[in-house]
Amino acid sequence: MPPRKSPAEIEAWLGENGWFPERDIGRDADDAIAGREANLRDQGYPMTAPEVVRAFLHSYGLLELPYPNDPELILCLNPELAYQYDGSDIQELAEGLGVSVFPVGYETDEGAIVVMDEKERFFYIHDTGFYYMGQGVIDALATRLVGDVLQDAEDFYA
Repeated sequence: MPPRKSPAEIEAWLGENGWFPERDIGRDADDAIAGREANLRDQGYPMTAPEVVRAFLHSYGLLELPYPNDPELILCLNPELAYQYDGSDIQELAEGLGVSVFPVGYETDEGAIVVMDEKERFFYIHDTGFYYMGQGVIDALATRLVGDVLQDAEDFYA
């Protein structure tokens, strides 16, 4: 397994893909969030994006981040991808954690959903289960970029 990327390397990779510290996509982030909130509400799972999720999507939203070791695999930081009935999985994770969560993106390969909770922790919803990615953007991305085995989300249940 390759060595874990440093915060500087993660920030450089983000910069190569359109992110910069003052980035704010404004209304586009608000529209993406509102669209996903409506989708979840229509599924019977009314969820509101926590403020930290809103701030994250204003800064990182709509980026498409190809993984350096596998450019065909892309992390799309767009909350709007929805699967039929994914609201039940998102709600189940939120209940287990005991905090609000909200989708912030997905991976193109297998369509896993990435969610963020109100504590700025990132989780990965996959057909095989729920997994913890990391605390904060840099840690979560560093984990995914080197292909670290993801920790079971149940280790973080309330």
